[in-house]
Amino acid sequence: MNKLINDDCLTALTYIPDDSIDCVITSPPYNLGIKYADYDDKRPDYLEWCDQWIGELARVLKEDGSFFLNVGWTTKNFQLPYQLMGVAEKHFNLQNNIIWVKHLKVGDTPMGYYRPSTSNHHLGNTWEHLFHFSKKKAMCDLTSFVGEYNDTRPGGYDVARREKYYGYRMNRQVARKLGYGDTPDARDHPDFERLVKEARANNPFDPVRAKDEGAVWYIQYDSVREVFGSMKHPAVFPTELAERAILMTTQPGDVVLDPFAGSGTTLVAAKGLDREYIGIEMSKEYCDLIRTRM
Repeated sequence: MNKLINDDCLTALTYIPDDSIDCVITSPPYNLGIKYADYDDKRPDYLEWCDQWIGELARVLKEDGSFFLNVGWTTKNFQLPYQLMGVAEKHFNLQNNIIWVKHLKVGDTPMGYYRPSTSNHHLGNTWEHLFHFSKKKAMCDLTSFVGEYNDTRPGGYDVARREKYYGYRMNRQVARKLGYGDTPDARDHPDFERLVKEARANNPFDPVRAKDEGAVWYIQYDSVREVFGSMKHPAVFPTELAERAILMTTQPGDVVLDPFAGSGTTLVAAKGLDREYIGIEMSKEYCDLIRTRM
């Protein structure tokens, strides 16, 4: 299954069968005039074009699949993320609106959740949307990644209460696997107690990493020069962003698609997590870059 297709996304998507993809993660061109290798980032028909490829994603995505759309913005176009969200909602339901707070890292040195600004009018652009769409409400494993333990956060961290809540979650997960709506309905099932013990043994409670970050993700990213050694792609998101989406909504062996593969970050994340992947990229230069990264 693992493949990289060097073609226009609308053409390449026609090669993919209906209901065959478990998860889509992508960050399309934003129509802001960014200089890509083989793409004019100033389309007069931009939203109509987006409607076409998003409609194709709806065709290839499974009924219980997830579509993650990373969209940035500038002070020249505050509305862009919401315009794209509106287009996507013709084909999907918005399930989660995740905010990625960008934390620049140079080498091993975190540079903070900010960037220099030369404007006298606008606050700095330090975050982006990661819209999570689904056809139906996709199941999300919210324990697949969590923030680092930090007992200085407001409200503190009650380990005993957190462990008790973890037990409730594991019970509910087993109940749903057995086909029940919630835990009380499943308690009389002959396999319930055994499956709960197995689930807890396979996923033991960890008080250090059992704090859900919610929908605001503080994720470090390397500068483009840190990733590639020279300026080879103008728009790169961090591997961890794709990893979180993959861990949250897929299982090993599932198929992850990126119709705008760019520098290959989604594919790198999928491969590292034992998922199958399909990448589509119209630029031969960027395809060569992806193969080097892989």
